[in-house]
Amino acid sequence: MTPADSEQCNEHDGAGVSARKAGYLHDLSDKFSTGFLSDTSIVTMDDETLFQSLTSVKGIGPWSVHMFMIFSLHRPDVLPVGDLGVRKGVQSLYGLKELPKPLQMEQICEKWRPFRSVGS
Repeated sequence: MTPADSEQCNEHDGAGVSARKAGYLHDLSDKFSTGFLSDTSIVTMDDETLFQSLTSVKGIGPWSVHMFMIFSLHRPDVLPVGDLGVRKGVQSLYGLKELPKPLQMEQICEKWRPFRSVGS
């Protein structure tokens, strides 16, 4: 999909895109049209900059960015602290009574660096 294509998205176009999701697509396409994001910049940004840039797009949250970084960009050191499956895995692996919170996940999994994506 190109930025021009997103202009044609609406909930009545038969593509099954709701008005809300069409708005998200418009925001994403605007970020590309203005140069805030580009294919090259997404690949070359450091993890933190990429995370901040992508979560500034309406409709893209931390979990989506983490999954994109792990599975599409193959970044080796991403820890999706909000992912329920990963949290349950850490709980089981370390024998925790409760699901670890994001800060606790960061602390526990620090030793996994620089390959936290693999551990995830």
